[in-house]
Amino acid sequence: MVHETAKTNTGRHNRIKAIPLTPLKRPRTRHWVIGDVHGCYQPLLNLLSVLPCQDHLVFCGDVVSRDGHIEASMHLVWDLVCSGRATWLRGNHEQALIDALLDCGEGSRPALTRQWAHRLNQLPLLYRADGWCATHAGFNSAG
Repeated sequence: MVHETAKTNTGRHNRIKAIPLTPLKRPRTRHWVIGDVHGCYQPLLNLLSVLPCQDHLVFCGDVVSRDGHIEASMHLVWDLVCSGRATWLRGNHEQALIDALLDCGEGSRPALTRQWAHRLNQLPLLYRADGWCATHAGFNSAG
């Protein structure tokens, strides 16, 4: 409650009735948890076309692997991450790609390889939201 005082034109202070304040609530963000894209670029585009653009996307790993459109899928998801619309978690296929990229000798790695190794290595393992969390693999919630 907030009490305010106001000066009347006679110079006296009168107490104004208490005004209850309602805290402004931030609109609750909706989340879409997306798992195992595996480089399937066109199905991912189809999915994104029907999801509201203000909602947050959580990619639970394995964006890479299998389909022939891995690079396009990686760029698309990375752009969503950079725009703040998505979070990309590291899965076992991202880890395998990191390992393969880092196995190349430092001198023989092109800049793009180094860039992707750095990006993928920064992917979080866990996403926490209000009352829930997401990860690629299981975890012990007690410890």
